[in-house]
Amino acid sequence: MPSALALRILIRSLAPFGFNQIFGTALIAGHKQNILLHANLVAMFGNIGLDLLLIPQYGFVGAAVANIASAFIVLIYQARCVSRYLFKANCINYIRKPFISSVIMRGVLLLLKERSLLISVPVSVLIYFIGLLALKTFSCRDRDLIRKLLRREKDLVWNRSD
Repeated sequence: MPSALALRILIRSLAPFGFNQIFGTALIAGHKQNILLHANLVAMFGNIGLDLLLIPQYGFVGAAVANIASAFIVLIYQARCVSRYLFKANCINYIRKPFISSVIMRGVLLLLKERSLLISVPVSVLIYFIGLLALKTFSCRDRDLIRKLLRREKDLVWNRSD
């Protein structure tokens, strides 16, 4: 199926789009919406230019590559602006431990690929969070916040009036 190739390419845009959302929200919170607008305009024109270059020769695969390139353009631009105007944004430190944990999870998924999704999905999610815990991803402050949120959620569930 030819469209599966485009999907395999586009799936790689999830990471930059996720960071783009974080940086975009930071720019809005820092009253720098004009930078966010500029970044999106650069990405839009970059995407149009790349589409005009790549689609005639590569079709929908070229469009997928142009989409990812635009996402990375926005990511680099926003990260530089957030670091310059708001706070130092060191992406590598933020993604290193989750990335290692996801690689471990991927290895487990490869071992479980012949199993049912009802088994492989919960096991892989559990492995991912165990990996995050083993790598000491969460600070004491993070753990306290999670406990408070879980307590509040438990209180909301048990004190519901239906």
